[in-house]
Amino acid sequence: MQTNFERTRPLYETVQTNFERTRPLYETEYNLSEQEGVARLVEEKWKCKLVKLKKAYALDYAVLRDGKIVAFAEVKCRNYTMEKLNSFGGFMLSLHKWTEAKNISGVSGVPFALIVKTSDGFWHHSTTGFETDGISFGGRTDRNDLQDVEPVVILKGDRFKKLANPERQHPGA
Repeated sequence: MQTNFERTRPLYETVQTNFERTRPLYETEYNLSEQEGVARLVEEKWKCKLVKLKKAYALDYAVLRDGKIVAFAEVKCRNYTMEKLNSFGGFMLSLHKWTEAKNISGVSGVPFALIVKTSDGFWHHSTTGFETDGISFGGRTDRNDLQDVEPVVILKGDRFKKLANPERQHPGA
């Protein structure tokens, strides 16, 4: 019989890993293509290279310049204007994603960039301080998946800087 002292991994890791494997994956090929288009636009605007990270990192990209990581980035695409997102209270990002970004940024010493494509443009918020405009409970309710609703951080639109206008809907295409 195996005791707690003989385990090579904490029970939480095993449960978390098995749980994550059973969750539905909502990210489609179209979503990934849209994110790649946003990444190409960012590369053009920031004169850098975005390299896709493994899923284990919880963030989408490492941002490289001259072969060195200068930031980590998450790309989100929304079918609302930034003004409409503000009318909902602000942009919502999973607290889990935010804490992972804060941890990676803190350990690496480089900023985290949240890059958002909306119907009225491309926006970014870069941070090392990780201030927010609040915390709430939110998410998607249209998929009947209770795991889609979770603690979220709120970021008001005035934290974001505009990268480009919406006519660049498919950058690099």
